[in-house]
Amino acid sequence: MASKAIQGINSVSEKNSFIIYTGQPWHPQLKMIAYVLNNHQNKDWIMRRRSQKELDRVFAFNNIGKENMLIDDFGIFTVSSGKVNS
Repeated sequence: MASKAIQGINSVSEKNSFIIYTGQPWHPQLKMIAYVLNNHQNKDWIMRRRSQKELDRVFAFNNIGKENMLIDDFGIFTVSSGKVNS
């Protein structure tokens, strides 16, 4: 599903334009969030984490090359920029 969304973004982007994407590789309160909040199907909101490596690979698969990345001091949130290659 993520790859299809990236394909859609890529299809409307000009060559050499930049894409900004965010990640959340882990979160110290993930279990608490899952048992307190519900998803759109009214079930426990159990989020699937993606490692930064997986995120970068999905973007690279869709012809977006990672250029830069910032991460917070706790390693919870990332912001990356990628360049559209096609």
